Amino acid sequence: MTTTNNGSRHCDACIKSYFWDSLYWEDNKNATLFPETGLDPEQCVDCCTRCEDICDNDDRKCVNCERDGSVLETLDVKRGWWRATPESREVYECHFDRACRGGRSTDTSAKCFDGHIGALCGACERGADYDLARNRCARCVRDHLMLLRAGILFLLTMCTTALVVMAGARLLRRHGGAFALWSAFLLMVKEQAKGDIEVEDAGGGTDVRVLERVQTVVEEKEMEGRGDDREEAERSVELQDSRRRSLRRSVLTKLKIMIACWQIGSSTQSVFWQVRFPPLFSQVTHVFGFLGLTIVDVGTFQCLFGWGYFEKLLFVTLAPFGACVLIAGPYWLVERFRRKLETEADRRRVISNITYATLLFLYVVLPSISRYVITYFSCMSFDRGKQRDLRVIATELSIKCTSNRYQKMAIYVAIMIAIWPVGATFGIAVLLYRNRAKLNPALPDERKPNTTEPRGIVYDGFQREQGRHTNAMSEIAKLELRNADESISGLEFLFEEYEPRCYLFPVFEILRRLFLSSVLAVFYPGSAQQVAVGLLGSMLSYVAYSYYEAFIEDDDDIVANVAQGELVLIYFASLTAYSYYEAFIEDDDDIVANVAQGELVLIYFASL
Repeated sequence: MTTTNNGSRHCDACIKSYFWDSLYWEDNKNATLFPETGLDPEQCVDCCTRCEDICDNDDRKCVNCERDGSVLETLDVKRGWWRATPESREVYECHFDRACRGGRSTDTSAKCFDGHIGALCGACERGADYDLARNRCARCVRDHLMLLRAGILFLLTMCTTALVVMAGARLLRRHGGAFALWSAFLLMVKEQAKGDIEVEDAGGGTDVRVLERVQTVVEEKEMEGRGDDREEAERSVELQDSRRRSLRRSVLTKLKIMIACWQIGSSTQSVFWQVRFPPLFSQVTHVFGFLGLTIVDVGTFQCLFGWGYFEKLLFVTLAPFGACVLIAGPYWLVERFRRKLETEADRRRVISNITYATLLFLYVVLPSISRYVITYFSCMSFDRGKQRDLRVIATELSIKCTSNRYQKMAIYVAIMIAIWPVGATFGIAVLLYRNRAKLNPALPDERKPNTTEPRGIVYDGFQREQGRHTNAMSEIAKLELRNADESISGLEFLFEEYEPRCYLFPVFEILRRLFLSSVLAVFYPGSAQQVAVGLLGSMLSYVAYSYYEAFIEDDDDIVANVAQGELVLIYFASLTAYSYYEAFIEDDDDIVANVAQGELVLIYFASL
């Protein structure tokens, strides 16, 4: 029996581990619902519900009902759990540490610890912000200390960036000068061996310094019209410059692949809010969340300016416009006063550099901006018993999706969606398509690879390899034509790592990042189907990268395939964590759980 009450005429109370569901009783107390039993309608055995059934995670206990007579409205909720109203038939686990008080209180404000508000106590109130180290909201320090800390952080960042840039420029100048000196010295030695120049010795040493002799060699060659060796040296310099550019492109390409992978991996924390990730993995993704440049979520801005969700939304969507102006304006002015932009080539070069920097900036911030505006329409629902379900923004649990301000702001957010994820992606696609003849140029007849049919017996494997060789030679010839075209140098950031045949692959990459880090948030939010859709998207991405092999360098294709495989494993682990939560977190001392956490972190860094 599940109902008992000593001294009563009816079984209208529940034994321990069960509670009396008054809502079920109100809905089913009509005797016509039990005609076949012949029982008194007040003998409601089904009105007693197992205490574990009220928890959103069936594997853990969320209420204390170890005594007889527990009732829905006065259930003792454990610390770390939350429910919307006393009539709620579902109790939810809180995501932050020491955020939810639990207990029997019916006062909404008394359900959360200091600094926390909203559903699941998952939002920070005014004067508090998220503390990554403690995984909870903490009170802001005094304003002048916060300003001092923010100023020091800004200065350190600027100084570090300046030092890195200066060191890199100095290193390039040093290596470039050494290479030029070495080439000229070899030229001088060669001419001396041929007898074209004489070196006067005094005391066993040269009486003219190497640089002066090199300059003499160059001048004599120009006067005599012998430019063959000089042209050879110039070709060597050009070859070295080409290798340096190739190294820069290779490093930048690998960084782009890893940054995109880490951005998507870190976004799983906000997109899959229903998944309880292992603590170690959550901390790692929080640390690397800065790659998305979601600086308003770090905490400093909210404590400094007292920003709420809507103010942060305005900043995230409007600040990039100002950043683009700050990128282009000072650079244009410096170049204008330094070189006065006298020729059309100078103006084209400046515009090209500005375009390159702007595209680089958009490449980094576009996923985070898109995630902020798209997840605005991703709402979570919480049971409130007799009342209509509580619906709040999944990424800001203190904002109701039914409030007037939310409805008004939705128009602005829709416009920002049209500008950023839709407009920016469409604009890049148009730029690439309009320049398709330059990005994937047609080869003249004299530069087309030889496709003469071989004589004798031909095997299928040989034909396949011959076809691959022909395609590779064609791509190399197209690359030379593409690199020589200065009119598309401003768009180089988008296509420089891709083969000419895959000139539209950057659009696929942008769509992939937007889907996995932003759009996925509105597909069956809070369900296992959402994680399954993400897993399917990552698998299709892996197939696309493996099939097309779009990168110029083979090692970039390998890194990209590893990165896609990394995301597949992360999404698979997310689905596993959703289905078997206790295998990861239930027992932190369990060897299997610790190994699973370590493996997931290693997977996150697999692309390295």
